Amino acid sequence: MSFGEGELTLRLRVEGGRVARAQVHSTRPPKLGRLLEGKPVAEVATLVPALFSVCRVGQGVCALAALGQPQPSAGPALVLEALEHHAWQLDVEWPRALGLPPQAEALRQTLGLLRAGPGPVLVEHLRAKFDTALDRGSVGAQFLRRAAELDRGVEWPEPRVGHPTLSECEAGLSDSADFAARPGPLEVGPLARVKDLPEMRDLAQRQGWGLETRARARVLDAQHALEQLAAQDFPAVQVIDRGAGVRAAMVQVARGPLVHRVVREGDRTVGWRSVAPTEWTFHPDGAVQALVGTMALAVQERARLYVSLLDPCVLCAVEVVNA
Repeated sequence: MSFGEGELTLRLRVEGGRVARAQVHSTRPPKLGRLLEGKPVAEVATLVPALFSVCRVGQGVCALAALGQPQPSAGPALVLEALEHHAWQLDVEWPRALGLPPQAEALRQTLGLLRAGPGPVLVEHLRAKFDTALDRGSVGAQFLRRAAELDRGVEWPEPRVGHPTLSECEAGLSDSADFAARPGPLEVGPLARVKDLPEMRDLAQRQGWGLETRARARVLDAQHALEQLAAQDFPAVQVIDRGAGVRAAMVQVARGPLVHRVVREGDRTVGWRSVAPTEWTFHPDGAVQALVGTMALAVQERARLYVSLLDPCVLCAVEVVNA
């Protein structure tokens, strides 16, 4: 079941041989609340995970926590879903961005182990997968090589990453329904999580914040998620209880922070708002503006790889308009 998660369109206007304007058009209105308000809490608790084809576990965990129904196994489930997403990126999205077929057998093996649950066999498999993801001859190496080619001559700005807090998100959702669709121009997710690590700072100092650096950040973030699993160091589900039936919860999913805010009267919900990572990273004034000023040469492909690394949770078409 899906309630229609919409899509994004990135429109680039080229003038004088360079990108002069970058605009994001979204058909992702915050419709979730209209579906959930007025329903019994027990019905909502089972309905939310079924509504989403992306980040289903994260959505369910966050919704249940906001309803006051925490799950003891939430931490491991969130990490396993994040690792599944990293594997999907490496085995499907990166080949797709290069015009190559997906690594179907590699993904099938990984998904089978992930769905069997945590254990030493899974950790060993994923460690080998992520540690060799960029080795010579791999799809990852091809992705890096093409990224480096597209980076030439481009001065990528330092990304404006952010780590929104639950209190900030709860306040924003409380004040305005618009916050759900346009919270702020911050990039969240893999790059935000690893940007200040010494190895990333050293890499960016050598080659800037372009496509190649972002690709390496994805692999580094996957490795860190794996080490969380190996150490059983699972992320906590954050909750704010304002009283009078108002609660909010935040979980970290692969793309960044996810927040649900619920207002209850008795056993029914009377208010529901949420904000997802894509709305931060694809804010019209946010990360997409890094493409402004880049060369028109290969702009479609450069933008396509850039979007794949920003990793929206819905389809994002790239349109190039020449003045």
